[in-house]
Amino acid sequence: MTKKLISIALAIFFFCLSSNATELKFDDSGYIDVSGCKLFYEKTGTGTPIILVHDGLLHRETWDHQVPELAKRFMVIRYDRRGYGKSDIPKTKYSNTADLLAVYNHFNLKESAILMGCSAGSRIVMDFTLEHPDKVKAIILIGPVVSGFTSTSHMSNRGGHLTKEIFNDHDRFLKYWFNVDPYNTSPKNKEARAEADRLLQANPQNLDFEKNYLSLPPARPALKNLGEIKVPALIIGGADDMPDVHAHIGAINAGIENSFREVVPDSGHLVHMEKPDVFNHLLFNFLNEINFLDDVAKNGFETASNNYIKGLEIDRDSVLVGESRINQLGYQYLNKGDVAAAIYLLRMNVAAYPESSNTYDSLAEAYNADKQYDLAISFYKKVLELNPDNAHAKRQIEIIESEMKK
Repeated sequence: MTKKLISIALAIFFFCLSSNATELKFDDSGYIDVSGCKLFYEKTGTGTPIILVHDGLLHRETWDHQVPELAKRFMVIRYDRRGYGKSDIPKTKYSNTADLLAVYNHFNLKESAILMGCSAGSRIVMDFTLEHPDKVKAIILIGPVVSGFTSTSHMSNRGGHLTKEIFNDHDRFLKYWFNVDPYNTSPKNKEARAEADRLLQANPQNLDFEKNYLSLPPARPALKNLGEIKVPALIIGGADDMPDVHAHIGAINAGIENSFREVVPDSGHLVHMEKPDVFNHLLFNFLNEINFLDDVAKNGFETASNNYIKGLEIDRDSVLVGESRINQLGYQYLNKGDVAAAIYLLRMNVAAYPESSNTYDSLAEAYNADKQYDLAISFYKKVLELNPDNAHAKRQIEIIESEMKK
């Protein structure tokens, strides 16, 4: 066999290995009939259900980077909305939230589900949560837009990038979204842009925006009612996404009390495709937080925090919650006057992130508020071990020691 043939054979072999490694397998797939319109779905995994609702350009395959890891711990359900992917193109009026409810009913879900949506999918997730609060355990919103929020001309013409000439030329319009547009995927992320473009080129019907005119608006636009959403919410935006989306994100973050916002550098609108490793890390930190809060609800802060610390030694990744999130939760309880809960949370953070001076600083502040001054001083000293230039810790030690002498 010549060297050339050997090279070709090896190339084909490794291509096949690569393809098999990324191939997704599902336990169940098929169609859900909703008033004569068929919605395509795929399901895999067991456990708490998590339903994935795609954006307004792509379809269910946009979640390929999340499904394999999620399926290890959850029942993962993803579906194509009407007019996308393998689902039917709508011919009559329809409701996106009613379609999502049909997904619930098809799988006879008895427990509340976690909902994850991107862009227009996030809007559906929020509208559904307001309509069916008992069916939702938590929500993850990626590059979200909220119903009831008006858009600027900058959003409609994509900052001047989407011209009338492109809009009226089918081929150019189809190529525009992941070759020209700087917001859906950052130009820095060439592989993600190519992947997204491939998905769209294979499903050009996704761009038939006429279907949107058949979609019924929510009974109550979410913007003015976000305060009714009480479940934990993670909001993730790309730093390079367009200004309108960041305005929506700010409104959502302000409106949902129990929400936490993250901004991912060097990413546009589709963070989960552009920066899947970063995104998945944030996602699982949040999902771990939900498990921790469930433990708190069942067993109280002391037991739950001890379980968390023990869990770090057994399988850190399966329990780890983000440092800033634990810190935020700790201060929420501190500000409410529940110092004991704050101490449990901030003690957890020290155990999870022992190299961070900020975790010791926060715990010291909680002990100080609880008038456990010796412990407060000891943790402020730990701050100085890690960060000798921390003026706040030095000053607090002086203040506490002065008070103790009185």
